[in-house]
Amino acid sequence: MGCFLVRGKSMQPYLRDGDLVLTRRRSGQPRPGDVMVYRPERLPFAVVHRVVEADKDGVVVRGDANSHSDPERVPSRRVLGQVWCVLPRAGRLLRLLRKIGLP
Repeated sequence: MGCFLVRGKSMQPYLRDGDLVLTRRRSGQPRPGDVMVYRPERLPFAVVHRVVEADKDGVVVRGDANSHSDPERVPSRRVLGQVWCVLPRAGRLLRLLRKIGLP
């Protein structure tokens, strides 16, 4: 399981800037419609986008607010997990956890 803070507007209205998403490993191949977290080849951070195509070699993803798919096919080894829970306005939650000494 993983935990990621959403930054940006590419997944609006499903996800908003400041939401916290929890992920889990998916048993089996991702399907179109799944929301996945992946690590792009050339960026230093993870990206949360929706699967639009999937096969054994990887997935094609796109943000809900974007008109075009991401430029690269994401190989399975770069997929970090599937979003299974969203905690809205997580920025406040994270500040509270830090204040009481939790990571």
